[in-house]
Amino acid sequence: MFPDLDALALAVNLRTLNLFDAALGPVGRPGGAIAGPGAAADELVRLGLAYLAFAEAHPLRWDALFRHRPPPGQRAPDWYVAEQARLFSRIERPLGALRPDLPEPERRLLARSLFSATHGIVALGLDEQRMALPAATLGVQLETLVRAMAAGLARRD
Repeated sequence: MFPDLDALALAVNLRTLNLFDAALGPVGRPGGAIAGPGAAADELVRLGLAYLAFAEAHPLRWDALFRHRPPPGQRAPDWYVAEQARLFSRIERPLGALRPDLPEPERRLLARSLFSATHGIVALGLDEQRMALPAATLGVQLETLVRAMAAGLARRD
């Protein structure tokens, strides 16, 4: 069914990404604008807290997303990269409401940076050997980070 273990790992990870996407709930109206910076910040916080909840509820699946490494010189298939990009678009949408002036490539990069910060809080906060924190504390820290970033972006200074 799979040509090698890498193909199997990608198939399992794709199922995890789809499960995560479903946990995030509907995207909203296609092309529908988010009404202002407050709503955009709320959506980013909602996405971050959903990420935390998913990591807590599915620790092995979540961990597998980041453990698999393709063989040297081999990249993830285009279909897998496209699925990741589709999920990142969920972050890009509210960022577009905060910074409609940003060109799309910059907004994509910013979405990945915000994800990286969120992932760092979640990964380190849930790591029992490093700096495990209660989920409620992680949620507060995540919301603080996301709202601070959203406020700074909305100011455009």
